[in-house]
Amino acid sequence: MTAARTLPRVLVLTQNKIQPYTGGGVLLTALFRHFPPENLMFFHREQKYADTGIYEEYRVKWSWLRFDLRALFSHLRLWFVALRKHAGSAHMKDIVALTLASTHFTMPRAIDRRVRGFRPDIIYAWAADSLWARTLRKTAKRYEVPYVIHFMDNHFELVPQTALQHALTPVFREELTRVASAAASLYTISESMGSAYRSYWNRPTETYRGSVEISSWPWPNKKLVPEDGVFRLGFAGSVDQSQLLGLLAAAKSMETLLVQGRRVRLVLYLTDYYARVVRRSLNGLGCVEIRAHPDSRDLREALASLDALVLAYGFDATTIKYYRYSFATKIAPYMLAGRPIIAYGPATIEPIDYCVRGGWALVVADSSGSSLTQAIEALMTDTALAERLAKAAWEAGCREHDSDTQAARFAVSMSRLAEMDGRTDRRFES
Repeated sequence: MTAARTLPRVLVLTQNKIQPYTGGGVLLTALFRHFPPENLMFFHREQKYADTGIYEEYRVKWSWLRFDLRALFSHLRLWFVALRKHAGSAHMKDIVALTLASTHFTMPRAIDRRVRGFRPDIIYAWAADSLWARTLRKTAKRYEVPYVIHFMDNHFELVPQTALQHALTPVFREELTRVASAAASLYTISESMGSAYRSYWNRPTETYRGSVEISSWPWPNKKLVPEDGVFRLGFAGSVDQSQLLGLLAAAKSMETLLVQGRRVRLVLYLTDYYARVVRRSLNGLGCVEIRAHPDSRDLREALASLDALVLAYGFDATTIKYYRYSFATKIAPYMLAGRPIIAYGPATIEPIDYCVRGGWALVVADSSGSSLTQAIEALMTDTALAERLAKAAWEAGCREHDSDTQAARFAVSMSRLAEMDGRTDRRFES
């Protein structure tokens, strides 16, 4: 591992911050585990958490936003063209979204002095939309530091559907290409994403998938046969529209089994925000039980208390494009929980294909509700199958998702990229 005193000072521009509750925060926690707090400075749009404030961090405020008139004119022109072409309707919320996507944020003078005093060696950033991509480009220029972009999902290849998306997508792709082509390196969450993005922008890539601390996830002693006779299928983490579609399918299958007299529950571990989102779609389904999402220290116990886990996605075109290369952070703790996993979704997306390649999950790669119901029943009735899949997933997780190994590789990479730049600290003089 790289010694702490040799690690670079990193300015982090990400929507999330280090926290133990959602995928992005958990990923940041794992990647930066070898960095002392004084080597990190965060700018984010994260919700407030009570127990994660050991780093110097700033939540971006609306007053920090600055407009890019060229981007705004491009957005509005493309929007009007899309409205005429697709016979869409204009909405005030679309104008707000177009305006926001035409901005970037700039640190106020007092915080700018803090950044200069921090003297970052390198920027680590996400660039999921125009605002963050443009902010990264301007921030790197302002402080004259190299940067890496870590892609969390396949935002670049999304196919626009609505008039708003037709206006946003071309400007975002132009901005992302501009910033990605000048990055010191691109970090991706799957090898397939790395190969594609390396070809797009002719930049070196490295893959950092979701990981956990292996020593904290031993094989659980709890048997797979539910003691109270209730079979609990579980899910934990963030929920986007695709995963919401998958969870709805899982809930309907569980509801079918419930009507047949089977004692089943779909247990969802969610933060307050995602709980509100899910309740609107799954309201009225009696098999669903929503629990507060545990932090990373209690996640293993929560997952191991269930009888099986479900990865769930929709089968729509947007899902296939979005998850074509994307690796869900929740997969690593799922594998190490010692529970059998059902993977429901199209085989052409990376999370499901990863399960197929590994052979340690019960994959349902068609949208048939009956196929998903049969898969759930198989784990309920075939204990040998459930135990074999659970053990195979746990062993694969130990091999492929050790956070200490990944964090050490990440620290070496960030140090190397910062040192390659060959700058001096004179860049911070007024």
